[in-house]
Amino acid sequence: MKIAAILRGINVSGQNIIRMEELRHQLSNSGFEDVSTYIQSGNIFFSVKKVEKEKLRNKIAKCIKDNFGFDVIVIIKTKVDIQQILDNDPFIRNPEVKTSELYYSMLTEVPGQENIQKLAEVKLQDEEFVLKADVVYIRYPSGAGQSKFGNNIIEGKLKVGASARNWNTMNKILENLSK
Repeated sequence: MKIAAILRGINVSGQNIIRMEELRHQLSNSGFEDVSTYIQSGNIFFSVKKVEKEKLRNKIAKCIKDNFGFDVIVIIKTKVDIQQILDNDPFIRNPEVKTSELYYSMLTEVPGQENIQKLAEVKLQDEEFVLKADVVYIRYPSGAGQSKFGNNIIEGKLKVGASARNWNTMNKILENLSK
Protein backbone atom coordinates (compact mmCIF):
# COMPACT_ATOMS: atom_id res chain seq x y z
CA MET A 1 0.00 0.00 0.00
CA LYS A 2 1.23 3.47 -0.85
CA ILE A 3 1.47 5.95 2.04
CA ALA A 4 2.14 9.69 2.31
CA ALA A 5 4.30 11.28 4.97
CA ILE A 6 3.58 14.99 5.36
CA LEU A 7 6.43 16.93 6.97
CA ARG A 8 6.11 20.26 8.73
CA GLY A 9 8.55 23.11 8.53
CA ILE A 10 11.23 21.93 6.11
CA ASN A 11 12.69 24.13 3.36
CA VAL A 12 10.73 27.16 4.60
CA SER A 13 12.40 30.60 4.74
CA GLY A 14 15.85 29.05 4.55
CA GLN A 15 15.24 26.89 7.63
CA ASN A 16 15.57 23.10 8.03
CA ILE A 17 16.88 22.62 4.52
CA ILE A 18 16.64 19.11 3.09
CA ARG A 19 17.29 18.29 -0.54
CA MET A 20 14.57 15.89 -1.66
CA GLU A 21 17.11 13.69 -3.46
CA GLU A 22 19.06 13.26 -0.22
CA LEU A 23 15.87 12.64 1.78
CA ARG A 24 14.76 9.94 -0.67
CA HIS A 25 18.22 8.35 -0.42
CA GLN A 26 18.25 8.37 3.39
CA LEU A 27 14.73 6.97 3.66
CA SER A 28 15.57 4.21 1.17
CA ASN A 29 18.66 3.39 3.25
CA SER A 30 16.39 3.19 6.32
CA GLY A 31 14.31 0.47 4.69
CA PHE A 32 11.51 2.43 3.02
CA GLU A 33 10.46 1.09 -0.40
CA ASP A 34 9.48 2.94 -3.59
CA VAL A 35 10.31 6.35 -2.07
CA SER A 36 9.31 9.44 -4.06
CA THR A 37 8.62 13.07 -3.21
CA TYR A 38 6.46 15.91 -4.44
CA ILE A 39 7.75 19.51 -4.31
CA GLN A 40 10.25 20.72 -1.72
CA SER A 41 7.88 21.17 1.23
CA GLY A 42 8.07 17.60 2.47
CA ASN A 43 5.55 15.35 0.78
CA ILE A 44 6.96 11.83 0.75
CA PHE A 45 5.45 8.70 -0.74
CA PHE A 46 6.49 5.12 -0.07
CA SER A 47 5.08 1.60 -0.03
CA VAL A 48 4.39 -0.53 3.04
CA LYS A 49 2.91 -3.95 3.62
CA LYS A 50 1.33 -2.93 6.93
CA VAL A 51 0.13 0.55 7.89
CA GLU A 52 1.38 1.35 11.40
CA LYS A 53 1.13 5.14 11.44
CA GLU A 54 2.83 5.80 14.78
CA LYS A 55 5.72 3.45 14.01
CA LEU A 56 6.19 4.95 10.52
CA ARG A 57 6.01 8.51 11.87
CA ASN A 58 8.65 7.77 14.51
CA LYS A 59 10.93 5.99 12.03
CA ILE A 60 10.84 8.91 9.57
CA ALA A 61 11.36 11.50 12.32
CA LYS A 62 14.35 9.52 13.62
CA CYS A 63 15.82 9.21 10.12
CA ILE A 64 15.58 12.98 9.63
CA LYS A 65 17.01 13.73 13.08
CA ASP A 66 19.91 11.29 12.59
CA ASN A 67 20.76 12.42 9.05
CA PHE A 68 19.84 16.11 8.97
CA GLY A 69 20.11 17.10 12.64
CA PHE A 70 16.70 18.53 13.43
CA ASP A 71 13.30 17.45 14.69
CA VAL A 72 10.36 17.53 12.32
CA ILE A 73 6.66 16.82 12.70
CA VAL A 74 5.59 13.88 10.52
CA ILE A 75 1.98 13.08 9.68
CA ILE A 76 1.13 9.78 7.98
CA LYS A 77 -1.85 9.58 5.62
CA THR A 78 -3.26 6.91 3.32
CA LYS A 79 -5.09 7.50 0.04
CA VAL A 80 -8.38 6.93 1.89
CA ASP A 81 -7.39 9.52 4.53
CA ILE A 82 -6.61 12.19 1.92
CA GLN A 83 -9.78 11.44 -0.06
CA GLN A 84 -11.87 11.72 3.13
CA ILE A 85 -10.24 15.04 4.03
CA LEU A 86 -11.10 16.45 0.61
CA ASP A 87 -14.61 14.96 0.63
CA ASN A 88 -15.36 16.38 4.09
CA ASP A 89 -14.28 19.94 3.28
CA PRO A 90 -17.07 22.16 4.67
CA PHE A 91 -16.22 25.06 2.33
CA ILE A 92 -15.81 23.42 -1.08
CA ARG A 93 -19.51 23.22 -1.97
CA ASN A 94 -20.02 26.97 -1.56
CA PRO A 95 -19.98 28.38 -5.12
CA GLU A 96 -18.46 31.64 -3.83
CA VAL A 97 -15.38 29.85 -2.44
CA LYS A 98 -12.32 29.55 -4.68
CA THR A 99 -10.16 26.44 -4.27
CA SER A 100 -7.15 28.76 -3.91
CA GLU A 101 -8.61 29.84 -0.53
CA LEU A 102 -8.69 26.31 0.91
CA TYR A 103 -6.08 24.83 3.27
CA TYR A 104 -5.98 21.70 5.38
CA SER A 105 -4.00 21.65 8.60
CA MET A 106 -3.56 17.97 9.40
CA LEU A 107 -2.93 17.15 13.05
CA THR A 108 -0.75 14.47 14.61
CA GLU A 109 -3.74 13.38 16.71
CA VAL A 110 -7.28 14.35 17.67
CA PRO A 111 -6.96 17.16 20.23
CA GLY A 112 -8.54 17.16 23.68
CA GLN A 113 -11.85 18.91 24.26
CA GLU A 114 -10.38 21.65 26.48
CA ASN A 115 -7.91 22.57 23.74
CA ILE A 116 -10.60 22.48 21.06
CA GLN A 117 -12.40 25.16 23.08
CA LYS A 118 -9.21 27.28 23.16
CA LEU A 119 -9.00 27.16 19.36
CA ALA A 120 -12.68 28.05 19.04
CA GLU A 121 -11.99 31.27 20.99
CA VAL A 122 -9.39 32.54 18.47
CA LYS A 123 -10.46 35.84 16.92
CA LEU A 124 -10.03 35.89 13.15
CA GLN A 125 -10.02 38.63 10.54
CA ASP A 126 -11.92 37.20 7.57
CA GLU A 127 -10.64 33.62 7.79
CA GLU A 128 -12.92 30.73 8.62
CA PHE A 129 -12.04 27.35 10.06
CA VAL A 130 -13.75 24.13 11.03
CA LEU A 131 -12.10 21.40 13.11
CA LYS A 132 -13.16 17.85 12.25
CA ALA A 133 -11.33 15.12 14.17
CA ASP A 134 -7.64 15.54 13.22
CA VAL A 135 -8.00 18.17 10.46
CA VAL A 136 -8.52 21.91 10.65
CA TYR A 137 -10.22 23.05 7.45
CA ILE A 138 -9.27 26.65 6.76
CA ARG A 139 -10.60 29.22 4.32
CA TYR A 140 -8.39 32.25 3.64
CA PRO A 141 -10.52 34.65 1.51
CA SER A 142 -7.69 37.24 1.50
CA GLY A 143 -4.96 34.63 0.97
CA ALA A 144 -2.97 32.53 3.42
CA GLY A 145 0.04 34.83 3.13
CA GLN A 146 -1.95 37.72 4.59
CA SER A 147 -3.21 35.77 7.60
CA LYS A 148 -1.83 35.42 11.10
CA PHE A 149 -3.92 32.25 11.60
CA GLY A 150 -1.74 29.26 10.81
CA ASN A 151 -0.01 26.20 12.21
CA ASN A 152 1.73 28.06 15.05
CA ILE A 153 -1.62 29.21 16.48
CA ILE A 154 -3.26 25.85 15.78
CA GLU A 155 -0.46 23.93 17.50
CA GLY A 156 -0.34 26.37 20.40
CA LYS A 157 -4.07 26.12 21.10
CA LEU A 158 -4.62 22.43 20.35
CA LYS A 159 -1.31 21.18 21.86
CA VAL A 160 -0.71 18.79 18.94
CA GLY A 161 1.57 18.92 15.89
CA ALA A 162 0.17 20.24 12.60
CA SER A 163 1.18 20.53 8.97
CA ALA A 164 -0.88 22.37 6.36
CA ARG A 165 -1.29 21.94 2.64
CA ASN A 166 -3.41 23.85 0.15
CA TRP A 167 -6.15 22.37 -2.01
CA ASN A 168 -3.89 21.94 -5.05
CA THR A 169 -1.20 20.13 -3.08
CA MET A 170 -3.73 17.85 -1.39
CA ASN A 171 -5.04 16.84 -4.80
CA LYS A 172 -1.47 16.19 -6.03
CA ILE A 173 -0.87 14.06 -2.92
CA LEU A 174 -4.03 12.10 -3.71
CA GLU A 175 -2.89 11.69 -7.32
CA ASN A 176 0.52 10.39 -6.18
CA LEU A 177 -1.13 7.93 -3.78
CA SER A 178 -3.29 6.67 -6.67
CA LYS A 179 -0.32 5.70 -8.87
